[in-house]
Amino acid sequence: MREATIVVLGSGRRATRATRRLTAAGIGTVVRVEMPPSRVSVPLAADIVVVATSGQAARIGAAVGRELSRSAKHSRDSVVIVASSPTDLWCEAVWRASALPASRILGVAGGAYPARLRRGLAAAAGVPPSDVEVPVVSSGRAVRPLVDRLTVAGVPATRALPPERLTAVLAAAAQGGTEQQEDAATSLVELVEAVAGDRGRLVSCCVRLEGSYELHDVWLGVPAVVGRGGVAEIPELPLDDGERRRLRRWAAGCRRRLAGLGEGAGPEEERSRAPR
Repeated sequence: MREATIVVLGSGRRATRATRRLTAAGIGTVVRVEMPPSRVSVPLAADIVVVATSGQAARIGAAVGRELSRSAKHSRDSVVIVASSPTDLWCEAVWRASALPASRILGVAGGAYPARLRRGLAAAAGVPPSDVEVPVVSSGRAVRPLVDRLTVAGVPATRALPPERLTAVLAAAAQGGTEQQEDAATSLVELVEAVAGDRGRLVSCCVRLEGSYELHDVWLGVPAVVGRGGVAEIPELPLDDGERRRLRRWAAGCRRRLAGLGEGAGPEEERSRAPR
């Protein structure tokens, strides 16, 4: 497979950290592009564009989207991964202003939490973090693991660890830690690896829901199958009543936040191509 070209678009420590960690991971050729608020410049041949900056999503996110739209004939195969917060607003702003389908725009789900939980489960079970799968659902800073689907070396975590040990790991992950920023960078690296690797991995990421879980027109973190084409599928995993109520509550909050971006919608011809 051809090596991926990855552009880290942003300024400040977040972009610096993302560039350093992605380069160290050896996923592909990593290029850092500074993004002053008044001007955005995206190399046209990028396979993956990582948005890692701060500022107003409505203004800067829209600027990213417009630049991608201007270079659409070159960037139409790019996948945009948003590592800026709030992720749902940034994803929506980029989507509305770009010519990209929603399936090619995704964000890091759960921030530092998935990487922190993966590290805790790996340490408790005595396995490498790469042997641990941590599906989560999320909205902004709110994140919950799908406990019944956590796996350690292919074995459900509920069987791989004693109940009291699993409970302790979950509690520790929820409390945060001293490596918050590095854990957030790890979550980004894992998502970029899944897209660049193009193996159809199921990973948790912020995606636009257009019917999945009976939700529409919102960006939430859910497990999705991803690859070089972006989001290939959003399989509906079994959720209990409490988990479904939580998703509906998060969706309502997302709609309120998106309303603050204005009434402009993404390109109509692309909206129909969002994953369902």
